Amino acid sequence: MSQPHAVPRRSRLAWAQPDHPVFRLEFQRLDRRRVLSFLQFSFNPLILAAVGLTTLAIVTTYVASLSSSGLDGLIELTLGWTIGILLPVQIVAGAFANVLVIAQTSPIVSGEMELQSWRLLRTTTLSLREIIFAKLYAALINLRLLLVGLLTLRIVTTVSAMLLVAYFYLRQALSYMDAAHMRQFIVEFQWAPVLIPAAMSCLVFMTQPPLQFLLNGVIGTLASVYSRSRAQAVALALIVRLALWVFTVLVHVAAIYALVYLIALNWAQPSSAPIAAFRGLPRPDEMTIAWAVSVTSTVYMLTIITAPVGIILAGLGIILRKARRLGV
Repeated sequence: MSQPHAVPRRSRLAWAQPDHPVFRLEFQRLDRRRVLSFLQFSFNPLILAAVGLTTLAIVTTYVASLSSSGLDGLIELTLGWTIGILLPVQIVAGAFANVLVIAQTSPIVSGEMELQSWRLLRTTTLSLREIIFAKLYAALINLRLLLVGLLTLRIVTTVSAMLLVAYFYLRQALSYMDAAHMRQFIVEFQWAPVLIPAAMSCLVFMTQPPLQFLLNGVIGTLASVYSRSRAQAVALALIVRLALWVFTVLVHVAAIYALVYLIALNWAQPSSAPIAAFRGLPRPDEMTIAWAVSVTSTVYMLTIITAPVGIILAGLGIILRKARRLGV
């Protein structure tokens, strides 16, 4: 007797495949939005044009003052102005990308509810997780050029900052350290309290675009499952994003103030500490203070990376829970 054919199990990431029906339909629907498509494809050229024109102005200014500047001036001017230009460009580009991602993801479910097609979609053999994730993935992958542009800016800024820090660090070391001090500096890992936080800063800086990309997508989808129309979903998502940004700024300001107050003003200077409990403690040496600041800043920056991941996972759970009750 022949054995019945086994039914192939659906892959856990089937929603990420180009031939997935929901992904394909959602991607085609999003691709037909001409305004969003124009904004997406004009994003990178506008950034490159702004950076290029500003860089040309800097080079012209430097050439005009070349007679009074040497090689040191060239390095400092080039790296410093590159960072100074790219940081505000990234702020504007990041805000624009946030709005565009929210505008793209907010109609994921609310659009179906507005068109009264959500019930029909739920009657298919696809699981709710597949439907939501396929729609969200289609919306985000359709905006991949924005992420590429933001990451390109971050890479150039990070490399410029690393070169600038290395330049000043090496110039300081070569100017004030002899061979014995240089050997001690390397063997006793005196460089570690500076380089470890610097490496973590680069990691935080580079991971923010993809994390914020996902976070904005989740915020847009979350607003989508709590709204009955696309316009309402977009407005709700923008309000939530603004509130989250204000809350994040306040938390960072409070956390940095508290850490500086406890470490720099109390623990590192116990003789003049504002908190009485620190006044009887011995003053730590400079290397201990450097390591304490290094470890604290490293843990703080790890928190900056892990906090959005936790918010994204919690948001996806809330989205799935709320979506199960839609149209019931």
